[in-house]
Order: sequence, then structure tokens, then C-alpha cells
Amino acid sequence: MPIIFAFGASKGIGSVFCKKAIEKGYKIVLFARTNPYDIKSDFVSVDFLNEDDFLMKLNLKITEYKTIDHLVFSQKYRGEPNLDKEITLNIKTIINTIECIKNKLTKSIVMVSSSAARLVTKTQGVEYHVAKAGVESLVRYYAVNLDKIRVNAVSPTVTIKPENMEFYKNNPKLVKQYEQIYPLQKMPEASDIAEAILWLLNAPFINGEVIKIDAGVNLLEIETLIKR
Repeated sequence: MPIIFAFGASKGIGSVFCKKAIEKGYKIVLFARTNPYDIKSDFVSVDFLNEDDFLMKLNLKITEYKTIDHLVFSQKYRGEPNLDKEITLNIKTIINTIECIKNKLTKSIVMVSSSAARLVTKTQGVEYHVAKAGVESLVRYYAVNLDKIRVNAVSPTVTIKPENMEFYKNNPKLVKQYEQIYPLQKMPEASDIAEAILWLLNAPFINGEVIKIDAGVNLLEIETLIKR
């Protein structure tokens, strides 16, 4: 049974990914603050901002496994804007984890980034933009420097997730606006992103790539976008 260490994957896209991975026969070792959807995993409750405690629990868990096949990072800082905390949670968590696990890691890493790594969104502060750009730099760095380990990322746009599904159900006009913008004429859902992560875990010759998952909206120039 292939083993995935998943970080921050108890909500949103990460939770949907974990459930799909379990259905496909993977074992999930889940590191997160809570497990609100009761994902059937080897669950480790951690606070990524408490680096010493996280690393202690991580190293204890590493000793339980002879090898680890995959890492998936989808952690997200949910507090008030704070650059140090964004960097700790998004960047240092990934670096510290990879440095601890790399000698037991056998196959691949996938990170969940954001379109805010390359575009500016008014709904997030500079801290978030800097952190996500940093995540994509880590993809490139480790793709070159981890021998035989593939490292990639997905970069989703606005996505329907378990936590916001009710909001979009209650705002059909907003959904319609999004659908008119996307070339595929539908909003992406968390399951769409999860399928891309699963594919990247096993795509044998994809390395160092950040896959945009936005239905092709990034291809539209401004006049075309407005006229849609």
C-alpha cells in the first residue's frame, strides 16, 4: 500500500484529495490541527507554527515507516495577516519536512500553490502572495536537488470546496458570472484539483512543473475577458 504523508489536508482541497486517495488504495498519514471530516488516516494533530513540536511529532512518525512514497502539502494559514506566520507555515514547513524525510522518500512531492503566486488578488494581502510565490520556488529548487524524486505543484483558481459550497449554492448569480468567464463554462471543484494531484503523484516524467488549474481563463486577454 503506497504511503502519503499529507500536510494541512484536513479541509478544503486537501480533504477531498485524501478521501480520493484512500479510495484508490493509498494510506494517508495526515498532519493537521484537526480532522473535522474524520478522514480515515493515521492522524497526527500538529500546529505548524510551533516548529519544535511539529518536528518532534514528524520525526516520531517517520520512524514508524521504512519508506514513504509521496508528500502532499496543502497547508494554509488562516489567521490575521502576518508575514512571519505565512512564511513559517507555507515555506518553513515544507523545507523542514523535506529535509527530515528525504532519505526515506521514494517517489514524489506535490504542493498546492495558488494563482496568487503569479497574479494579484484583492482578497489576499502581500503576505499570502509572497508565501505562495515561495512555494513555487521550492518546487523548482527541489525538483533539481532531490535525486530521483519528482516535485510539482498545482495552482488552482477560485474553487468550490466543502467549506464554501453552501455559499455558492446560495449565490447562483455569482456562480453564473464565473461560468461566463471560464472557457469551460463551469467553476472548478475541489475534486478537479484532487484528481490533478493524484495524476502528478504518478506521472513518471513530470518534474518541476506548476500546473495551472483554471479552465484556461489565464489565456484570455483583457478585452476578451470583459466581453465574455
